[in-house]
Amino acid sequence: MHVPDYSQYTFEDFVLDADFREWVLKPNAESRFFWEEYLTTHPEQRGVVQEAIRLVQHLNTNEDLPQSGSQDRIWAVLEKRFHTLEETPALTEGTLRIRPLYSWRWAAAVAVLFLCVGVIWHLLDNQVQQVHTAFGQVRRVVLPDGSEVLLNGNSTLSYRKDWQETEPREVWLAGEAFFKVAKQTAPSGKRIKFITHTPQLDIAVLGTQFNVNTWRDKTDVVLLEGKVALTNRQNPSGAVLEMQPGQLATLPEGVAKAEIRPAPLPKRAAWVNNAFVFDNTPLIEVAAMLEDTYGLAVTFEERKLTDYRLTANLSSQDLDALLDVIAATFHLEVHREKEQIFIRQLPR
Repeated sequence: MHVPDYSQYTFEDFVLDADFREWVLKPNAESRFFWEEYLTTHPEQRGVVQEAIRLVQHLNTNEDLPQSGSQDRIWAVLEKRFHTLEETPALTEGTLRIRPLYSWRWAAAVAVLFLCVGVIWHLLDNQVQQVHTAFGQVRRVVLPDGSEVLLNGNSTLSYRKDWQETEPREVWLAGEAFFKVAKQTAPSGKRIKFITHTPQLDIAVLGTQFNVNTWRDKTDVVLLEGKVALTNRQNPSGAVLEMQPGQLATLPEGVAKAEIRPAPLPKRAAWVNNAFVFDNTPLIEVAAMLEDTYGLAVTFEERKLTDYRLTANLSSQDLDALLDVIAATFHLEVHREKEQIFIRQLPR
């Protein structure tokens, strides 16, 4: 199999690369190993890769089609980009560029039509606010109606600034966030819905508190207070599921109906209180949390280590303390080098 020379890739190249998007949206063991190794051997590309990851995740969240006027602006921006590429001086001898211009142009056109069109429309529209958090950063966002959103690390929240009193309030989420939704009533006395869009679900509420996580190609919703109604975005005319407080709803990509079950609330929303709570949690899930939220790549020396189960309650999100607890609990060596964590079994 031919592997492109990713060390020569730009931000745009990564976003338009099918294998890169597959890794971001539907990671597997093979792709994780490849990209972790790539970032280890090309640390100078880490910033570009992280920005591309954020955009791909956001593109996958926003699927609304723009109006014709916005389409014209999108194509004007793309044409300007194409002309810039066409005027780029020829590469010197010995420099390898994998993708010729015409391939980039057709790839861009396809990406805009079938993947990117919604988010480009949102980003071009100056009435849209987009908030993004870096790895490990938690940020509080107050929405136009007074609702509060606590945005976890490496997450993106988008919403229009000009919410109307009689229209549903809408936000788009890629990542994880805790919502405290303010109740709002129209002049007619009718309650105004608040809708959170994720790649898999539309989550409609009137006023409530809930946590949403869209990592790992699925959407998890934990309801703490009030009531929410869930609609599968791939089947908007299908059945609407209602949740009660204390429940967890999970909908993986490609599944028709969300699974609803009781939720361990302290574990699911511990990050809101700046805490780590694990209840018989496999280390592979702990590693996924560290990667998704903090940008840390975890490497296990042996496959069996991923099945070790951790029960711990740390009052603060102290990464070093968490790694120390894992090491002491399972008699492991846990070694961190910048964004890399290596875990191996110590001799008995």
